[in-house]
Amino acid sequence: MPHDHSLAGHPVLPEVSFSFEVTGVDGAWIVAHAVVRERLSAPFEAAVTVSAPPGTTPASLLGKGCALTLQRDTLTRDFAGVVTSVDDRGVDREGRVFEVGFAPSLALLGLSARYRVWQGADALRLVRDVLDAAKLYAGDHYDASLAAGADAPAPREYCVQVGETDLDFVRRLRAEEGVLFTFGGPDGATRSSSSTPAPRRAGPPCPPPRRGRSPSSAPAMEPPGTKASDDSTSSPR
Repeated sequence: MPHDHSLAGHPVLPEVSFSFEVTGVDGAWIVAHAVVRERLSAPFEAAVTVSAPPGTTPASLLGKGCALTLQRDTLTRDFAGVVTSVDDRGVDREGRVFEVGFAPSLALLGLSARYRVWQGADALRLVRDVLDAAKLYAGDHYDASLAAGADAPAPREYCVQVGETDLDFVRRLRAEEGVLFTFGGPDGATRSSSSTPAPRRAGPPCPPPRRGRSPSSAPAMEPPGTKASDDSTSSPR
């Protein structure tokens, strides 16, 4: 006789449904498999295997905004970002199959490395300057807890970026100030949450990381909103 888990005190959970969309690509996407890897204070990495609408090509997807939604009963989790890779997996009965990799816009900062020095600026102001230069997380998509204000950290005597990617630089500064970030939420914005930073002397220097070592890990950021192309960051409270 079949065992009834619901009678044994183990109710069967509702199935998880998946939906996927890409900005500017019309038609239905059929999700066969999805994997999302998340870390605190780092961009998530997602890969979804999908049957694409007719006429879709890998080149038409790269760099486009996208959104993945997972739903179980009344619970919903959204991930929004930018398509970073597309692998053609052939054809099934539904159509052309692609494995689409995507990440939040913040991950794009990992594509550029710089050498520069600042003087008399606080760490979170520098983070905002880096994001502005990359045209990321403008306006409501940037967590208010990162804006300059009463709780802004003291200006640093100097701060140096020596060959770090912009992503590693941003993560290091936020980690040093105790500001964590994660990606998530139904509005597609990137929100940051603050932890209590270690006591600091006013205007601490910001030396470059030592060669051969990765910069300090830092805080968190974003999920999808109503538009597939929107992604934002937020900090844990």
